[in-house]
Amino acid sequence: MEKSVGTGMTRRQKQLLDLIANGLAREGRCPTYDELRRSMALASRASISQLVMALRLGGLLTITKGERRNVLTLTPDAWELYRHVA
Repeated sequence: MEKSVGTGMTRRQKQLLDLIANGLAREGRCPTYDELRRSMALASRASISQLVMALRLGGLLTITKGERRNVLTLTPDAWELYRHVA
């Protein structure tokens, strides 16, 4: 698995983090798993789930269970990383 320079994330993890950060910054909400899957040209939602879990375990995302959908939020460390790497 290839890690991005200076971030410790894979290219796909960084791409997902960017999509989530952009959605939160521009629309005030996280894109749905299906929106993320389409944006990343992935075949299944399971692929998104794996990437989300890796970012959560890395301390970059928090997941809040919602009635209609889960809400993904970037941690302060992730916002700092996003601002310096984006």
